[in-house]
Amino acid sequence: MQHAWSLFWFGVGAIVLMVVVLVAHSMAGSESWPIFRAYAGLLVGMSAGLFGAAFSMLTQSQRRASQGTLEDVDVAVEWHTLVIRGAFGIGAATILYFFFESGLLEGSLWPNLERLGAQEVGQSKVLKVPNRDLSLLVIWCFIAGFSENFVPSVLVRTENRGNER
Repeated sequence: MQHAWSLFWFGVGAIVLMVVVLVAHSMAGSESWPIFRAYAGLLVGMSAGLFGAAFSMLTQSQRRASQGTLEDVDVAVEWHTLVIRGAFGIGAATILYFFFESGLLEGSLWPNLERLGAQEVGQSKVLKVPNRDLSLLVIWCFIAGFSENFVPSVLVRTENRGNER
């Protein structure tokens, strides 16, 4: 049961990181956040991939707990499993980000990285939320971290298109 708490705190940490990165992205014009100006979209995408991996592990542990034993859950949430799955989520989101950057994935379903930003909420000049393109980046990078098959299938489709040409 102690390992289940590790998974819980891993998930909470991923959520907190995601919120911090999004807030920092909306403040990227500030001189106090120079790294976010340079790598804003990539950092948002990586944190969304980590959050997707954490969410996937939480849902899998819930399924395992209802179908198996607590020992199955403990084995699935050992620290090295958390690190590997988190790294996979970050890596998958990073690869997907570079697909967007390269233009290999374009269209209305995909984000335009040049238009990432925040928009004001109503009449407020202080409150901001992610715009459409930033929201799409978060969604797709979350999916990349959540689904272990998404990015490999994108790679296979891209390889097949390259072989056709």
